Amino acid sequence: MSSMVHIPHAQEVFDEDGTTHVNQDHNRWGSYINRTFSQLVWWAQACVEQTEKCDPHALISAFTGTPADRDAP
Repeated sequence: MSSMVHIPHAQEVFDEDGTTHVNQDHNRWGSYINRTFSQLVWWAQACVEQTEKCDPHALISAFTGTPADRDAP
């Protein structure tokens, strides 16, 4: 899962007030944003449901090392 919500070339798509530039397809970008946030809501709900089934902290041991130990290989 990505750690961010990605809007490609946002500075080329949106004005400072958040509206789409006049040369952009407002409906297309609105659809993209709706899909993006729908997926974010789905992931949030899935996380809540999974957490209710099992304590995620029970799946791993406590972290006791240095922050560098958390880096991916």
